[in-house]
Amino acid sequence: PRAAYLKGVRAADLPSWQRPPLYLDQPADEAPEYTLGDTVPDPQAHIEQATDRLQLEALLSRLPARTRFAVEAVYLHGMTMKTAGVHLGVTEARVSQLCSAALKQMRAAATA
Repeated sequence: PRAAYLKGVRAADLPSWQRPPLYLDQPADEAPEYTLGDTVPDPQAHIEQATDRLQLEALLSRLPARTRFAVEAVYLHGMTMKTAGVHLGVTEARVSQLCSAALKQMRAAATA
């Protein structure tokens, strides 16, 4: 329970040494159906994401430069195949072929 002198005062407006403690099982302010513990990132998920990113970078590094550009432009940077084709000087269909072949090659390498 908060002290009476804190009633109506936002904890964020207080110096850190006067703020009441937070508990992981208390409701989150923005979404009371969740607890503060629900908002804490899962360290295991972070490790898995970093591992996936490293594996992806290793697989991409094996691709020829133009193919890698096509895959990164389309799948990592959200560029359309048509725009990626303009940058590469090829048609949208060719970018699609490059990406399809690269994904097939990357899948095979990832499962080997």
